[in-house]
Amino acid sequence: MNYITIFADASFDDRTGAAGIAVWARTSDKFHKMSKALTFTLATSGEAETFALGIGILEALVHLPHAPGDALSVQSDCEHALRCLILLQCSTEIESALADHVRDAVYHAQMSMVPKHVKGHTGKSDARSWVNNWCDRAARAKMRIARNRIQKELEAQ
Repeated sequence: MNYITIFADASFDDRTGAAGIAVWARTSDKFHKMSKALTFTLATSGEAETFALGIGILEALVHLPHAPGDALSVQSDCEHALRCLILLQCSTEIESALADHVRDAVYHAQMSMVPKHVKGHTGKSDARSWVNNWCDRAARAKMRIARNRIQKELEAQ
């Protein structure tokens, strides 16, 4: 059995609902990272974190090699996102729909998910903190892009 380790983070602007997400995933010898500004608004930071982690899992399944029986080490600093995607304890319909989609994809890949809550913003210089900090910075930069787009759309109305 092999592991794919997935870190994800979101940045959310509660005034506009804008969000940016970042994902970093790796196997023993390959890695994939991405960040993006969401093109739709969300209601809460919990939704944004759930989207980041859900998209991270889907990205890993698409971009990294895996085989039936492998496990996804799903790591987040947001317990809400972990509960939603792993235990299906979601707060909103949009989260539930994403969680169902993620669970179906993992099931069809014949893999399992192993959740791990990681502390964010620890100030440490270990590898886990480096990855978490990269995700945090990348998500924040993309949230600013999404927020600027939303503000321009509101001004144009």
